[in-house]
Amino acid sequence: TQTSPHTGVPLVAGDTPLCAGPGRYVASGHVDPTLTLSIPPNVDFENRQPLVGPTATVTGSNIGATSERFDNVPHTVWWKFTPATTGFYTLTTIGSDYNTAFVLYVGDSSDLHSVDYGGYYTNQLGRVTFLAAAGTEYQIAVFGENGETGHIQLNVSPAIRPPNDDFENRIRLTGR
Repeated sequence: TQTSPHTGVPLVAGDTPLCAGPGRYVASGHVDPTLTLSIPPNVDFENRQPLVGPTATVTGSNIGATSERFDNVPHTVWWKFTPATTGFYTLTTIGSDYNTAFVLYVGDSSDLHSVDYGGYYTNQLGRVTFLAAAGTEYQIAVFGENGETGHIQLNVSPAIRPPNDDFENRIRLTGR
């Protein structure tokens, strides 16, 4: 089942969509409408797209996306990230045009384990900072709040460490 991006009405195999093509200034003539089904290339876990490098930004969409057996929500699309070095990384959806969320996993399609979750935000921002192990492939499932669809911007970068991250740089608390 797909949903029409203009009406939200589900389109099912065998349906005949109806189109109206009004003429400009009461003009008339022949109209050749074209209907295409656009499915994101990374709609399936097996076709997840890579985030390459320690800092990467990719764009995509979950418009027309379906769900797989292990997707808990509709319209899920997939990416993967394999860091070259161990460290903390921040994953965000800053730049997306709708309320996004994502789940970060390790494992393959037969044995996925949730590592972290970037929840829904009304400012189109899902964010999580996680400790990544060098050479480990992380799977990222991105979806929308209440089944929303839209354009996605997925960003990964090394996390910026706070100045008091190490014991030697601790900040003394004073006062009461």
